[in-house]
Amino acid sequence: MTYQQKLRDLRGASTRARLARESELNYTTLIKAESAERRVKFTTVAEIVRALGYPDDSVEMREVALLWLESVSGIRFGADDATQAIRHIVQREEVKNGTLLDALREEICRIGLTQTEIKLLTWAVSHQPAIEILSHARQLAVDSPKQAPDPELPGPDVSVG
Repeated sequence: MTYQQKLRDLRGASTRARLARESELNYTTLIKAESAERRVKFTTVAEIVRALGYPDDSVEMREVALLWLESVSGIRFGADDATQAIRHIVQREEVKNGTLLDALREEICRIGLTQTEIKLLTWAVSHQPAIEILSHARQLAVDSPKQAPDPELPGPDVSVG
């Protein structure tokens, strides 16, 4: 993955025009930063990440910084073990600080997840293919028009084995 791809992923379904309007960033700068048309200064990249709502100490900012550094140095830091080690350290720090756990607890309470759903999510976290499938499903949901579920169809039977 490149920092340009990561910027597009972080922007999600929001358009460049909307981001430019809401953040007062230059629309052309956003296009150039995401398209790899020219090399962009990291200060510009960081400004875009902040405009997307991610603080300087976020995992997202760190990932973009590492990817940007790879692009300007030509050194592949993200190769397998390095990326995993960095993500593990970042996640461990967030857990120590409590921010990640607090946010997770709040979301579980807000949604009202069942024990079965929590077990399923716990299993999925440790299986990269499952995470990739969920990521693609989420993107499809974001890209698709909102439709109300058919009330006559039962929900999936979720079981963890």
